[in-house]
Amino acid sequence: MTDDVAILLPNEGQAASTLAAFSKAAAPFCLKVSWAKTKLQSLGYGPQSSDITIAGSTVEGVEEFLYLRSKQTSDAHSLPVFWVAAPCA
Repeated sequence: MTDDVAILLPNEGQAASTLAAFSKAAAPFCLKVSWAKTKLQSLGYGPQSSDITIAGSTVEGVEEFLYLRSKQTSDAHSLPVFWVAAPCA
């Protein structure tokens, strides 16, 4: 089972402490943050987010990524992405 979460912060400086606190709060529910899949993005202003390290793992700063089938971009635009999943035989 997987779940996706988007956390919005007023500035990048709060990202490491907020994500670490989120990970700690999720642990009693047997939930684990996948740091490899976690991305950090600046939305609409400022420079591109830089990579940060949490619990020895790197969280990548990106300009765009896919979230719930929508392309999220740093310039505050999002576009639907259409794809077809074909079952494997």
